[in-house]
Amino acid sequence: MLALLLAAAVADGDGQAIGNRTHPFFTRSYWANFDWASPESHAELNKLPVFTEYDPAKHRVFDSRTTRLGQISLDGITLEGSILERDTGSYKFPKGVRIVWPGAVASSSRCRSTLADLEAGLGPATVKNDLSFDAEQINTTHIRAQWDIGPTRVDLYCLIFDFPSAGPSTGAVMLHAWHVTTGDKDKPPTWIRCSRKMVVTRGPEIIASKELPDLVLMIDDVEKGVYGRDRKTLGVPSFSDGRIAVKRGADNTPEHDEFRIDRVTGEYREIRVRPRGVTGNVDGSCAPFDPSKPKF
Repeated sequence: MLALLLAAAVADGDGQAIGNRTHPFFTRSYWANFDWASPESHAELNKLPVFTEYDPAKHRVFDSRTTRLGQISLDGITLEGSILERDTGSYKFPKGVRIVWPGAVASSSRCRSTLADLEAGLGPATVKNDLSFDAEQINTTHIRAQWDIGPTRVDLYCLIFDFPSAGPSTGAVMLHAWHVTTGDKDKPPTWIRCSRKMVVTRGPEIIASKELPDLVLMIDDVEKGVYGRDRKTLGVPSFSDGRIAVKRGADNTPEHDEFRIDRVTGEYREIRVRPRGVTGNVDGSCAPFDPSKPKF
């Protein structure tokens, strides 16, 4: 996508100063007039070599094969640029562009400065999701931003892990661009609140029954994630049209949990397995809410 932008730099000549850099390709007019029938014909993109060593295990991205792969220079940094072509489904414009910052410079500050530059040049993102959170040992920057401009869908994606006391950051900063009918549309996560009541059994005997505090969850259908109130992942999720399930621990271990949410009825079911034949059976119901609107 940055490559596409770079193409704009030459083809558009409509640059503007952003921060301490000039980005002639960070312009709405470029994206509004981009020819998606032939992205490799644009300046900078046509410099990417045709890629003949495609290996599905290494080079497959977004249900796509890599058709061109090379280097693009931006602000003195060498980035990896590629042209992808979706080979599953039926798309009128199957090609897209992917730009990846090298790991050595992929940082939280790089992500946020790139987002600021894009919003300065392209305007406010159509959709922007900041799923970042801080923990005791690790701080996570997790940002998705998307712009729909004319025929083009532009995406910024960042996932950076910072270890305050244990060394350098690791993660990814990437830009992508597709035709709007090809690129997947982003959307905000859904917040839900689940009431719960647990009955604890040992074999056939009921040994306890109690109300549990409400469980607050953030459901991200785009990346198929389920997170707690603190935005930390709760386990291994699985998604289907009618159900979300999250497992914690392996079935063959003394302690493991699984909860399921019916996406149609809102029914909540959870099983907690503990040593010595103790099982917690949790029932409840879930409903969406808007976290930006407090109850009082």
